[in-house]
Amino acid sequence: MIKKLKYLSIVAIIIAVTATVATSVFASSPISIDSLFSGMKANLSKPGDLPDGNVIAKVGSKEITYKEFRENSENVKMFEKKAGASLNRSNNDILNDMIKKQLTVQYAIEKGIVVSDEEVQSYANEQREALQTVSEEAKEALKNLINISGLSENEYWKSDVLLSKYRNWIIINKLIESDNSLYTLEAFNSFQESLLKNSSQNVDIDQQNFAAIK
Repeated sequence: MIKKLKYLSIVAIIIAVTATVATSVFASSPISIDSLFSGMKANLSKPGDLPDGNVIAKVGSKEITYKEFRENSENVKMFEKKAGASLNRSNNDILNDMIKKQLTVQYAIEKGIVVSDEEVQSYANEQREALQTVSEEAKEALKNLINISGLSENEYWKSDVLLSKYRNWIIINKLIESDNSLYTLEAFNSFQESLLKNSSQNVDIDQQNFAAIK
């Protein structure tokens, strides 16, 4: 499953949108990748509704900060500009997507799924090499993403933020590999919705902070 979804993981990490829409991000559009990322960088450089470190929600021991939420929100806006269509994603939808991802990772870990640091770094190295063969537009997106991170290319590929994303990606794929009932997108989405529905004791949303986000 990881091998089958490898290209999708590349696109999802580069553009940082949900996997269900990532495959159409590079559709023909008059808006350039440089322009999209410049707009996102400009938006993120403006003062936000809250300090970056303010916690929006806790999923178990994992904190979701305003900075993480804001970046996800900007990613959605960037995709909408590129696709020329609205995803109709409210703040609540975006937060729920982030919560469901964390719930899925934590569920997998509770089921005994583990991923070593070596496995994560090896996978990152594979992705870095694979990116040499993708479209020029995808390469341009990666260049911009590295620029926004403020890191050198080598630092970026070893950064905690990127490796954490890959770790979660591998954990989720191992979960899917271990359970045939999760192989279809419909089944996996239903599974995540079930996790969210039954997560009242594991999820704590700071309603005051969340309400302050415009």
